[in-house]
Amino acid sequence: MRVALLVTFLFMTLPIWAAEPNCPATIAVEESLKQSHEGWTEGRSDLPLRLSGITIFEGDPKELASLVGEQRKTSKNMMVSTWRFTPGAQYWISCTYSGTRMVLSRPIPSNYRALVVTYDMNVTIDGSPEIQKTEWRTTP
Repeated sequence: MRVALLVTFLFMTLPIWAAEPNCPATIAVEESLKQSHEGWTEGRSDLPLRLSGITIFEGDPKELASLVGEQRKTSKNMMVSTWRFTPGAQYWISCTYSGTRMVLSRPIPSNYRALVVTYDMNVTIDGSPEIQKTEWRTTP
């Protein structure tokens, strides 16, 4: 009976801990003009809005306490930033996208102790290096 309850508990909580809080690579946004402009016709592009940046916050992003990761170049073309998370503190990740002011944010689950982001310095999206890879760590 205890084993069945434990298995049920683990199965029910697995999705909470299994999914890494990665930013979606692209988003779709419905935009419209607040006012029309005489002689102009409103239109929309089908270009994807690509992930252009990641910001880590200590606490809710509304408090604007963004953190700077430790940066190091791994080669001429690549750079790695690492954020380390102190146990007991609440951290959030915010994702910015090209061509929009829309930002997605969510709390980082407390089991993560670090985030390592690899950037391609030769490719830019909205002026920032392209994010090649994110790696979530449960140990510092």
